[in-house]
Amino acid sequence: MPTWQIFRELLASNNPSVTFSKVSSPAWLIIAANGALSGTPTLADVGSIAGASRLR
Repeated sequence: MPTWQIFRELLASNNPSVTFSKVSSPAWLIIAANGALSGTPTLADVGSIAGASRLR
């Protein structure tokens, strides 16, 4: 299981009202309110990425 998914599930189990929002990341990356990640990078985007999200 990816680290982000473990973190998201642990946080949600302890606080079901938590929501996520995107602060910074590549334009193609979508962070849903429930913390799910989606998006399709192009070949130019291949490699490591960095980003930030906000928890509420």
